[in-house]
Amino acid sequence: MDSSSLSYLAERIVSQNGKAGEVVTFSNVYREEDEKYCDESKYIDIMVKHLNVKSFRGTPENKDVLLLNDRGLWHEENCYDKLNASAFNAYSVSKKNGIKVTLDGQGADEQLAGYERFWYSYFHTRSKFRIEYFVSLYKRVIPLRIALYYGFFNKKFITNRLEKRSITIDERDGDNFIDSRNTLSPKDYFTTVNAATHWSTNNSLKKLLRQIDSNSMAWSIESRQPFMDYRLVEFLNDLPGVYKMHGGWTKYISRIAFNGKLPDRITWRKDKMGWPMPLKEWIRGDISDEMNRSIMESNLLKELKSKYKYEYLNENNLDKLQGTHLRHFIRLYNVSRVGKLFFEV
Repeated sequence: MDSSSLSYLAERIVSQNGKAGEVVTFSNVYREEDEKYCDESKYIDIMVKHLNVKSFRGTPENKDVLLLNDRGLWHEENCYDKLNASAFNAYSVSKKNGIKVTLDGQGADEQLAGYERFWYSYFHTRSKFRIEYFVSLYKRVIPLRIALYYGFFNKKFITNRLEKRSITIDERDGDNFIDSRNTLSPKDYFTTVNAATHWSTNNSLKKLLRQIDSNSMAWSIESRQPFMDYRLVEFLNDLPGVYKMHGGWTKYISRIAFNGKLPDRITWRKDKMGWPMPLKEWIRGDISDEMNRSIMESNLLKELKSKYKYEYLNENNLDKLQGTHLRHFIRLYNVSRVGKLFFEV
């Protein structure tokens, strides 16, 4: 939705200036059968046909995932809980095709309540006996089972979901030296929509903007984020939450604004993807073995283990992490690679 709306506006502007057909888009796509759940080619095709724009696409090859991740870590100078292959590869597609400046939709979801979690915030402050609530169940953008659970104020259910998503093993024991300070907590769900978007804008969005800047500049590309224009930020910050979430729809005002301008399959799409990566499909076989080896041989992690008495660095626990706390495992790997890239000759 965000990238499509920017493409629509860009094409409209250049067409008015007599330069129709000069807008190009770039995307990551996934062609392997077991990675298709991350592929958005059908939606890209819809927009390319609708706007008559050029489309450049690239695919991160499995054999290059760790190399791309290393290059991303070098330029980001940070340890995140995902592999950097997709974002780094996307800007390489731009570079190869001579694109020097890009427009990016970053910031729209955080300000316009585009994620699943904002649904909880919206109905936390509203009666579950109003017609609006039942309409939202029909038009929902989250699974019905979860919507019904939350409808009965089952906070324990939501809290358990958060704990399962956590990238830490056990924060209560103090084993959180690689944890993000910006991790969502239950109180960030059970609040108003505007309070929740404010949290996202001031926490997770900062990390994403830093990543985009690092990845784009690594390829000497200037990436601009129109949704971060201070005038738009101020407007959305003052906008009542009902315009961001309405009748079960996320980003409601954005959908209304582009209704009829973009294809309905884009404007009223429900199955949002937040730039997904087939991490489980990548991390297997030789790649899994190489990541395990890097973690176990890391001097930096050994130093941290000694200092923080971190007991999870053994091969059995690493295999468990891959199955139950994949992001935690990836963060460990990224810490090990940062140690190798920056602190070892």
